[in-house]
Amino acid sequence: MGGIEKFKQISNEYMSSKNIRRKLLRGEVSKKIQDAMGTNGVTVGDIANKLGLADCVVERRVEDCANLTLDELADIAGAIGSVIKFDIKEVK
Repeated sequence: MGGIEKFKQISNEYMSSKNIRRKLLRGEVSKKIQDAMGTNGVTVGDIANKLGLADCVVERRVEDCANLTLDELADIAGAIGSVIKFDIKEVK
């Protein structure tokens, strides 16, 4: 299977599999949190202190692509000094 065919197959699987979509979304959220932490010079320990949580809890939520609630996501963003922007786009 060539590169274009493989890409089409993966794209179709992505669109039809809620588990793949969820995993990719969690990975994207985790990456964006980590990027914001780096930009703002914030560590896992800093977030843990601000939220009153153990470092390992925050690390698991941030680095392991956890299934965060909206409240957890808002709390983490606030501890980083950031806000959440949310967008839903039509799939074409």
